[in-house]
Amino acid sequence: MSDPSFRITACRGIPATAEPAPEGPARPHALAMRGDTSALLARTLHDAGWPDFLAAREHTVRHHQALKIVLAGCPNACSGPQIADFGLIRACRPAREPDRCTGCGACVAACPEQAVTLSPKGPVIDRKICLGCGLCARACPHDALTPGRMGWRVMAGGRLGRHPALAVELPGLFTDAEAADLLASLVAFAMARLSPGTRLAALLPRDQAALGRILRGTPTAPSSGASSGPPSERPERRAPRKHRT
Repeated sequence: MSDPSFRITACRGIPATAEPAPEGPARPHALAMRGDTSALLARTLHDAGWPDFLAAREHTVRHHQALKIVLAGCPNACSGPQIADFGLIRACRPAREPDRCTGCGACVAACPEQAVTLSPKGPVIDRKICLGCGLCARACPHDALTPGRMGWRVMAGGRLGRHPALAVELPGLFTDAEAADLLASLVAFAMARLSPGTRLAALLPRDQAALGRILRGTPTAPSSGASSGPPSERPERRAPRKHRT
């Protein structure tokens, strides 16, 4: 889905209708979802006034000026949300049913991150390194692990080019509506601060907490992290004036 002012790219695991994404070899890792999230994000951009803003500011919208939004159906993230202005990765928070665990170890073997271990009380998930792919739940033959809550991992500020940077991720999982609200806040921030020749990623802080305040609609004064872009995109700093003695 594209517009002169934005481009929305989704992997093959993202459904384009209100029906669940079909299972099959083309989408072996895609997690369950409903609805057309891409269309929701496109409506959010139009409602926020982004197309009109960019059209009024630029005679011709160039490729690098269009807002880049990428959706991935699983944490493999083949579509590249980590290098987009705004990225979504489908993920789950596996739930435990320890009474059903037989200690077979299928969940441990299935986890690429080695985030699952077995204890006398059943499977234990290290939430700090779990990516929410759900492979452990799929592998469990006794439903001691289930996919649990589904949602989106949300990140912003990624870019390629001469000075590439990975997007900064917010903690937690977000619903479709919550992700759309975060995008609306990002667009409001961009329209208030973008100047000709400036990339959005250069304006966003690299600090997770500071980015969270912006995306949740409570921006504060730019922190030191907001100037962490490449030298050509950092505001010029004047040397302190020397006082005569």
